[in-house]
Amino acid sequence: MEKLQDKKWVNYLLSAWIFIPAFLYFRIVDRYAVNIPWSDDYDAILGFLLQFRNAPFSEKIGLLFLQHNEHRILPSRLVYITWQALFGRINFRYLTFIGDTQLLVAFFISIYFIRRCIPRYWSIAAFVWGLCLFDLNTYENSGVTMTSMQNNGVVMFFFISLFFYSLNRRIYLIPAIVFQFLCMFASGNGIIGSIFIAAFAFFTRDRPKIIGSGVTLLVFSCLYFWNYVAPQHATVPKTLSHQIAFFLQMSGAHFSVEYALWFAVLIIAVLLLTLPLRDRGKIEAPLLPVISILGFVVATIAAAAVFRSNVTDTIFYGSKYMIYPNLLAAISFFFLFRKILPTRWLWPVTAICIIGMLYTYRLNYLQGRGNFASENYKLTTRSYYYPDSTKAKRITDDACKAGLYCRPDEPGPAVR
Repeated sequence: MEKLQDKKWVNYLLSAWIFIPAFLYFRIVDRYAVNIPWSDDYDAILGFLLQFRNAPFSEKIGLLFLQHNEHRILPSRLVYITWQALFGRINFRYLTFIGDTQLLVAFFISIYFIRRCIPRYWSIAAFVWGLCLFDLNTYENSGVTMTSMQNNGVVMFFFISLFFYSLNRRIYLIPAIVFQFLCMFASGNGIIGSIFIAAFAFFTRDRPKIIGSGVTLLVFSCLYFWNYVAPQHATVPKTLSHQIAFFLQMSGAHFSVEYALWFAVLIIAVLLLTLPLRDRGKIEAPLLPVISILGFVVATIAAAAVFRSNVTDTIFYGSKYMIYPNLLAAISFFFLFRKILPTRWLWPVTAICIIGMLYTYRLNYLQGRGNFASENYKLTTRSYYYPDSTKAKRITDDACKAGLYCRPDEPGPAVR
């Protein structure tokens, strides 16, 4: 028995190479992350903590659930006030690492799901999944404390809730519901995640899971939109063709911005050919979590196409949303790899795919590292990296007086 256990640990050790993309990712974050607020950090962290600190106890709960733009960001705010309670001062560098570590949690759960579906060659699929998940094309999402906490958080809570719902013991239903709730209030697309969590529970045909996930979705969706105010965006008119173009552009963006449309068509073709569509109602249980993740990713991209396709930027979206096309690429490879496992095409097709994935990763890594360096330079050479420097200075001064955060230096003239 001990020999078998030792062999098991050896196998895990030999599979540690799948974490190389995560290591490279955190190496870049460690190199460029600084203890200086950036963009939404001023309002969403310092501004919130000042307001929370000065509010009477009866109003503090309301502030935790208060909108930030179109989002509710309860879990992020809980982290901010917990850090402040434990350490007194806010450190943006450390909080950024916490936000990015949420991706690592999602990756561990991904490995669990992948191993259940592909017991023999799981490490190959997991490595490609890691290449996509830890791609530096998400530099804005990885480097800004607030967006790393929010956007990585909603993904992590979705994965954790899905993980607990996939377990059979009744005791796991409680954390599954708790994390489903946190997913819903982590970001705007958390409700989409909750819908696919409930769909997963439905297909398990487990009555307590169906009731628990369904009631959680219904009750907290209503509470989410209680006193909700839709933000007004100054944008160009939206049309169906514009939304479809955005959807395709974003779906293939992991591989290329210029040729995203063609890669989107390729991804859709791969999914149509490899998904177990003919077995409706008889899908293998281990595949259900991955199909739920696919639904969450595609529906999030579709929601972005509806609500974000009217921005005036030529690329349509920022790097903070790239985690979803990255996951779409990973899922596409997963289903393709699983489909060709029993065929003679396994190694030729896998080799071609991995070479292409590595080439894409290298291009995105070099570009992402350059963007990280550029943003780091702006942060360390400008007094306030924020559109309204006067407001940023006021928030920072108030935070310093309150003992929450003081700038480590005053490097140069304020941004006008």
